[in-house]
Amino acid sequence: MIPLILFSLKRRFFNRMALTLHALTVLVILVIANADHVAQALNLELGKLTPIGVDEPTRATFPDESSWESAGFTFVEKASITIKWVDDHYEVTGAHDPITQNGIAQQLLRSHQLRILLAGDPSLEAFMVNFSTVDVTFDPPWDPIATLRDNILFSILTAVYFMILNFIAVNSGEVMAEKTSNVLELILSRLKPHHHFLAKLVTGVSSLWIQVLVSGGMIGLVMVARWRSDRFMGLIRFMIRLFKMNPEVINPETVMQLLTPSVDLLGRFLLAFGILMLGMGVLLVLIIIVSSRVKSAEEASMIQGPFYLGLLALYYVSLGVMNPISLNTGLGQTLSLVPLGSMLVMGMRIINGSVSAAEVGLSVVGSIVTLVAVILVGYPWYRRGLTQD
Repeated sequence: MIPLILFSLKRRFFNRMALTLHALTVLVILVIANADHVAQALNLELGKLTPIGVDEPTRATFPDESSWESAGFTFVEKASITIKWVDDHYEVTGAHDPITQNGIAQQLLRSHQLRILLAGDPSLEAFMVNFSTVDVTFDPPWDPIATLRDNILFSILTAVYFMILNFIAVNSGEVMAEKTSNVLELILSRLKPHHHFLAKLVTGVSSLWIQVLVSGGMIGLVMVARWRSDRFMGLIRFMIRLFKMNPEVINPETVMQLLTPSVDLLGRFLLAFGILMLGMGVLLVLIIIVSSRVKSAEEASMIQGPFYLGLLALYYVSLGVMNPISLNTGLGQTLSLVPLGSMLVMGMRIINGSVSAAEVGLSVVGSIVTLVAVILVGYPWYRRGLTQD
């Protein structure tokens, strides 16, 4: 059994296509992590300051020009985008895309408010402050950095979800290839069916962990190198200018808070990841069992198509309930407790911190029982599928 596992792993990770894909992955990670340097080296205009043509009377209405530069704009004499102060209002021409329009509108509003405050007396300033602000206390308190961090963690879970589906497809493809090429008869002459079954399970799980560790290691090394270079400051400024983000909301300080997770958050992520792995283990066993029953590539495509469509539907349903109210009531709560459905939904509830220990325990026990039941019930089907003509 061990030689079969080693042979399968070697065939997966040490072929030309796999090595080429790993090289391309490293290249993509390096390009993304050094997008600002790449744009500068290729003389691209991505992330550069957007020129705006402004005459002197209009420019005099902007008390704080530095905020425009932080938002990704610069003032010049002539440009395709122009701003003109006419009859106590601004006229903007040449700004076609909504991102640029939104960025200019935010800066014009900020300049308008600042101009009123600077021109008014203390009583007017107090009135403006009281008029534009209100004291609100939320219980539990809303933390935009925590919300954004939770969304990033869910994105990581999603990436792992689809990566696992890919390896499940590879596992099932091996079983079908062995059957159609008559190699299976040679293997079964040296191995018992249950050894072959265990070998496929171990190969699938090992492949997954190897890929996760390799991908995580590559990303980690690149991120450490960029951190030691400039602590992501150049990349952060590039992204703020590229996407015309509000520098008062997204800035290097907030990004650094985002990249500093707590021990509690890491623990919740690992628990969510473990539940995802349990659910994917059930899927791995199911697809291996089903693959053993097919006789041709045509039958395999007919089975795999609806199978992956169902998983895609499950993913979109999980996205549909991704808010605190839907996660803890109705469909969201039900899916989080049902095997397979809990892979993503329970993970989201754990990351959001909106689930009790009893519900987590029920979800974990349900997934483990389902996995054991699928193995015990499915193995006889698998054995008959290997030996059928």
